[in-house]
Amino acid sequence: MIWTKFWRSCFLLDNDIRCPIGPYVEDIFINWKALVCNPKFVLLPEVLYHYRIHPSSAMHEPSKKYLMGKPATFDLIKKILLETGNYHGEWERLFLYSKLTSFHKSYFILPKNQKTEYLRLVKDSLGTDEQEYLLHKNNLKRRVRVFYDSLLGARLAVAENTVYNILLNCENAFRMCRNKIIEMLFINNVQK
Repeated sequence: MIWTKFWRSCFLLDNDIRCPIGPYVEDIFINWKALVCNPKFVLLPEVLYHYRIHPSSAMHEPSKKYLMGKPATFDLIKKILLETGNYHGEWERLFLYSKLTSFHKSYFILPKNQKTEYLRLVKDSLGTDEQEYLLHKNNLKRRVRVFYDSLLGARLAVAENTVYNILLNCENAFRMCRNKIIEMLFINNVQK
């Protein structure tokens, strides 16, 4: 969250870090854009900020505009990561984890009458990177994986089963080759 940090204004200005215009989730966007710029961090153990919760806050009663803007925010973040050459390896995994867990969390705080529209937005924003991330073992919590398994339906389950069967066949082929090599070495040693 933005309010958990003190920012040097020169860092923000030099790196053109600003709140995006539109229905975006500013905290997520600004944190990602700042991380790409490789800032220096210092952790202070003192409590310097006292957060006041009030009934009309965006987090207490999340607005449709706020939550429906999340897919667009993550699209913008991915664009920045691609443009800066940071969409690979650990960055990509961190981005996908953040996106998928954020969408999952938002779904459960939305009012019932907005959930269907939100699910449509989430499903439309899941590309091949997200689906591949979901297919392979990752560090998502089980409830998050179940959420996406349900959302994506049988297609994901079939793909996961296919990957499992391919890996199982490879493992069996490897085991057979290993056993054949061991057998040949044993026979050569016995004949000497």
